Amino acid sequence: MTAELPLQGGRAVRSGRFGEATLEAGFGAYGVKIVNDDHVYHGADGGMWARRDQLLIRQYQGSYTIDFVYRDYSRDIVLPIECKQQMGSGTADHKLAYAVDLLVRSGFKSFWLVLSGGGFNPAVTKAIDDKIRNLPSGVNGRLIFNEGPFLQRAIEKLVERGKQ
Repeated sequence: MTAELPLQGGRAVRSGRFGEATLEAGFGAYGVKIVNDDHVYHGADGGMWARRDQLLIRQYQGSYTIDFVYRDYSRDIVLPIECKQQMGSGTADHKLAYAVDLLVRSGFKSFWLVLSGGGFNPAVTKAIDDKIRNLPSGVNGRLIFNEGPFLQRAIEKLVERGKQ
């Protein structure tokens, strides 16, 4: 019996999950707890029993499902993170502008778009980076490549900022 190759859709799902697992491992290395979405993570958390932890929330349900939202309750940081993985040329290139548009419309002040796999068209990633750099006033986005130390440095700067 010979093993069959997985269909392209199945390979794409596993490939995307690999990129997400890398992101989770990066945040986990800095002590950030990884959790599945729950309504208790959505609201402001003030008062006597306020949360003080840092969470990476999977599949955050807002106006649409966001891959992750990083919450640092002690510093009032809420950062949506979309992950796109592409190993070779394909349709993920075409989805990047749409992902940026959704992140802007989601109402968050800042966001990350994390790309991994090395298969994105350089002209498309440059256009997306330009689009992010020219966002409407009050919205800050960041395109981060998950190759080399770029993602690790971004996570370290985000999580460790303000700590003594």
